[in-house]
Amino acid sequence: MSYRIRPLTAADAAAARRLGREAFGMPDADRPDEDPPDGSPWPGPGAHALGTFVGDELTSRAVALELGTWFAGRQLRTCGVAGVTVSAEHRGQGLTHPLLAELLRAARERGEVIATLFATAPGIYRRLGFETITTVDEVAIPATAAAAVRAGGPVQLRRAAAADVPAVRDCYTTWARQRYGPLTRTGPALADTDEELLGGQDALTVATDSAGTIRGYACWNRGTLSERTLTLTELVAHTPDAYRALWRMCGA
Repeated sequence: MSYRIRPLTAADAAAARRLGREAFGMPDADRPDEDPPDGSPWPGPGAHALGTFVGDELTSRAVALELGTWFAGRQLRTCGVAGVTVSAEHRGQGLTHPLLAELLRAARERGEVIATLFATAPGIYRRLGFETITTVDEVAIPATAAAAVRAGGPVQLRRAAAADVPAVRDCYTTWARQRYGPLTRTGPALADTDEELLGGQDALTVATDSAGTIRGYACWNRGTLSERTLTLTELVAHTPDAYRALWRMCGA
């Protein structure tokens, strides 16, 4: 069987989305995965999609996102690999390796020096130079434990408004640039508007010092009426007092 690899265009969007849904799950109430409006660009800004074809049939796909990563104060241009999918009928045929090799070759030509991905099967990617360096874990903490955090110095908590978004972004950048691996969250692939940042969760709470400067924030979702959980999707602070205040809020 003869396979060929080529860049995907807007004409391939429907087939690519269908392949993604087959691999990662069909839309439902919790993940509607609505089709983009007619005429919207695909792939989107800062995204480069490749596909493997047998004749006119799309059999695998992968997407490269133009990202940036902080490494101890330095920004490194990064290829974020996403949406790696092979159709059920063509799995086990060795399609992933040549597809990703071409994806990474193009990334190097763009000047990207590292590549990152969330690997459900790490062994597939080791031949291409990937290795597991961290995990994303969901940790359950009793609300009573959060409420028992000892209060620190004076910190005020309030709900974030649109005018706070630049300071929230700066708060994240100050935290991230000191570390190894956090995304810079800049560039076209992650260009969320202020409204999207505020609306991406049920609430965004900021912690301010006595001068009103934002020293930390928490993004959280309350869940449904039948759930007895509060989910923190992001908790960032510059001071122990800000962390303490935000944790105590979660326990309240």
